[in-house]
Amino acid sequence: MIPNRRSRFCCRIFKTGVMVSKLNHNHPYLLWMGMRNDESLTRKAYEDVWVNKAEWGNDTCWKGILPIRKWTELDVWLYTVWKKIPVNPKYKKGYSRVGCHCACPYYSKSTWILDKYWYPNGYQRWREILKKDFIENKKWLVMNCTLDEYLTQAWNGGTFRNVPTEQVIDEFAMYTGIHKEVAVQYFNKTCCRCGKTRIKQRDVLSMNLKLHGRNVNKFYCKKCLMEQYHWTSENWNQQVNAFKKQGCDLF
Repeated sequence: MIPNRRSRFCCRIFKTGVMVSKLNHNHPYLLWMGMRNDESLTRKAYEDVWVNKAEWGNDTCWKGILPIRKWTELDVWLYTVWKKIPVNPKYKKGYSRVGCHCACPYYSKSTWILDKYWYPNGYQRWREILKKDFIENKKWLVMNCTLDEYLTQAWNGGTFRNVPTEQVIDEFAMYTGIHKEVAVQYFNKTCCRCGKTRIKQRDVLSMNLKLHGRNVNKFYCKKCLMEQYHWTSENWNQQVNAFKKQGCDLF
């Protein structure tokens, strides 16, 4: 999984997620936390006592205590200097966030320049991971951007543009080995039955083209397509795997 601003998992998996999984949910805890009101609009409403029901559960007996919630960032730095508290050396290199090395989706794009300068090996390794993920998961269809745009501008956000450019379609066709006329069919499709679901998964788009012809102009989402053919999830997987084994270039 590649982090972005819509699928934040650093805290849930590496920090609070581990804590929540290890502590006894039936035991009362006071959790002293460093969150501050001016960090975000959401945290602006936090009081001295805060309960994270979304992650701790609605019936939790845990309490979060926020002793510095009214502090500004300047207050934090002044206190740090006053008490001579050691700081992460990355702050001295120009960073404002130091959590996830070269992979923090909440970095500003200007920070990527610092990554490339101070940590060239980590920067390049992360771009190779992003490149591999983009190609394997056909993210042209999700992001409407080229591979280079993804690596240099778009990996930490949502859809890059509403409609793909010719360059995006050409690159998708080249990497997947299908004709451009067919490649166009994969982009920005909405289910013609439910009218709600935007179809992004390549297997679903491929199944539409395989079953209804490569010039089809009506597409169904996975749920509606399965209902149309009275398939279970097992039937669906069998069909997809069978077409892939046959070497169908759509898949």
